[in-house]
Amino acid sequence: MVQTLLEAKYLCILYFDERIGPNFLYCQPSKPDDKDFPDLFRILEFSEHSGSFLFSFRRYQSINHIFRISSKMARGGSELLMISFLLRTSFFKYELGDVYNYLNSKVEILEDFESQLTQLPNFNLILHSHKKDPNETDLNLLCKEHNVDFFPIFNHFFNKLVLDPEINIITKDSRIKRKIFIIGQKNAGKQILLKNIEAIQFYKQKDFSLSTRIFSVLIENIKIPYPRIDLNSSLDLDTIQAFIYLFKNGKEDNIKKLKEDIEKIIINIADKTINFPILIIENISEGERSLEENEVYNYLKLSEEQKKVVKLQFYSLNILKDDDEIINALKWLILQII
Repeated sequence: MVQTLLEAKYLCILYFDERIGPNFLYCQPSKPDDKDFPDLFRILEFSEHSGSFLFSFRRYQSINHIFRISSKMARGGSELLMISFLLRTSFFKYELGDVYNYLNSKVEILEDFESQLTQLPNFNLILHSHKKDPNETDLNLLCKEHNVDFFPIFNHFFNKLVLDPEINIITKDSRIKRKIFIIGQKNAGKQILLKNIEAIQFYKQKDFSLSTRIFSVLIENIKIPYPRIDLNSSLDLDTIQAFIYLFKNGKEDNIKKLKEDIEKIIINIADKTINFPILIIENISEGERSLEENEVYNYLKLSEEQKKVVKLQFYSLNILKDDDEIINALKWLILQII
């Protein structure tokens, strides 16, 4: 089990070298050659404030802790460092709340790690070798040269963060199997929507706002179901967290199909008063008239009893261009889930 966890959890220390800029001091396991691995350099390079925050990139989620230690060798009198604890969450397949809460629960450990490094004698000396991404052998030699007892401290926190048993409990929770499924009408653009959501995440790497980080975590749970979900059959609510229902513009046939599908979902879950969230997106092309929110709700004509079963929200947007509206729509979905 340990070997499996090591393939999906990473603990890294970075620092800012005054000659070569952001640099890895040490990462265990070794940083993978993976295009999905987040660019931690960007976080360190553009961060101005100390503290801990969540950062998400593609299939990785991370909690990062930025801090400074006093140093006469450093320009400005202090060294800038960051400890990053990362999960390849596609491996664990958490639901949103589990990832967010799990990573945030590690902040106190990261702060303790900072305290230990800050008090470590001569630690600042090994930050001035000006060697790009030193390997373990390089770092061992530097530690011996400057009498720095770095590895016992790192290994202690590596064991607490990477080898902790809590991850096993979370992965056995049946709730983590529930996904947010993109469903809807033929040729509505389901694959395009999913790819654009991931593209938005990629291009917002420099946006460290809390809302964007939480939005990024949500992406891990969004799927297009295969095989296709049959709404005429009973829905397995043990595997479904919510639906994103997509249809192409407001033509009469499309609206009729929307009404039929929503009614099928309601019938499927009518015996469970769970307020199941459904995000409805009308995918419009440039120049097309978009439906008004009240038009859709009036057409669906949900009874008070039906409103107890599902929670609906409607957005009309161009899934290729309206990135901000897509984010707003997903934020609504987040609030329903957490």
